[in-house]
Amino acid sequence: MTGEELRLIVREELDRAFTGLGLNRDDPVSQQADLVWLHEMRQTVQSSVRHAVTVAMGLIVTGLLGAVWGGVKLFFGR
Repeated sequence: MTGEELRLIVREELDRAFTGLGLNRDDPVSQQADLVWLHEMRQTVQSSVRHAVTVAMGLIVTGLLGAVWGGVKLFFGR
């Protein structure tokens, strides 16, 4: 087996592997744009989850403080 035959086999297997992963080696600019979009989408989702958790925690704390305040008002009769 010559070096050129080995290169051809490796190139064919890489093409098959990339195709199996949904990657197109013929258009690298488009692939890079897709990966940039995917990165930005992941960051957006992570930011949204962070904000949702912050809002949920704020609602829980507000509810608990409201319950404590209502209990204090009920206990002291005002």
